[in-house]
Amino acid sequence: MNIEWFKANLEEAIEALQSILESPEEALESPSISLAHAYYHLNAAYRGAHYEGDAFEAGGSGDDFPFRYFPTDLPEIYGSWTKE
Repeated sequence: MNIEWFKANLEEAIEALQSILESPEEALESPSISLAHAYYHLNAAYRGAHYEGDAFEAGGSGDDFPFRYFPTDLPEIYGSWTKE
């Protein structure tokens, strides 16, 4: 497990969510940007937690980043997570 990767991304997500809570009016001006930053780090934490190797070095840039896409292995808890 990539504990440092997991922790770093959760900390970034918490900071992004805290920023939204501190300035909700500002966040609501561009909610997709505000929430996307938090989502990005939550997703990266989830996807990279069990990555074999150095998650900080995974991929390269652009579309090579393997933790970018929404996970398809989450159980359906509150409805469908994917379009399929």
